[in-house]
Amino acid sequence: MKKFFVAIAAALLCACAFAQSSITVGFSRGHPSAKEVALQAISEAKESLFIAAYQFTSPDIVRAVVAAAKRGVRVHAVLDRTQAKGDSQAALVAAGIECRIDERFRIMHHKVLVVDGRHVETGSFNYTLSADKANAENALYLRDVPDLANAYLAQWHMVADPAVPCPGGGQ
Repeated sequence: MKKFFVAIAAALLCACAFAQSSITVGFSRGHPSAKEVALQAISEAKESLFIAAYQFTSPDIVRAVVAAAKRGVRVHAVLDRTQAKGDSQAALVAAGIECRIDERFRIMHHKVLVVDGRHVETGSFNYTLSADKANAENALYLRDVPDLANAYLAQWHMVADPAVPCPGGGQ
């Protein structure tokens, strides 16, 4: 019985913590899809967009990020070292977006967007074509969760501060 009341209390705390927020979830081949959830988060950015991405090769996602920068959103990206010679990081650099490559971790496995310091998109969804078309992936977009956004921003800065600038150029 004690476990039951602990579970109820935990559920109520979670409900209270997200009472003012809204949540969108997407899955591969679902509606919305994981890619659609990520694109929605990017399109809603008005002031800032912080990206931490293990894989970042989806042309649709790259175009949306560049479009956000063109509409005045301050975009900052930190990518895994596997992306250092890719066309996507080159597109970010060409668009004047702050882009960094993590060299501290063996794998920088994050898949996170922090939007306007208040909203967070995260999940298993790598920002790639195969994640959208071939894999089983998920994306979760939580709006109006500034404490959570601040936690992800702190992690972003921890990874990005010692990271090296993206080289541009592409493959």
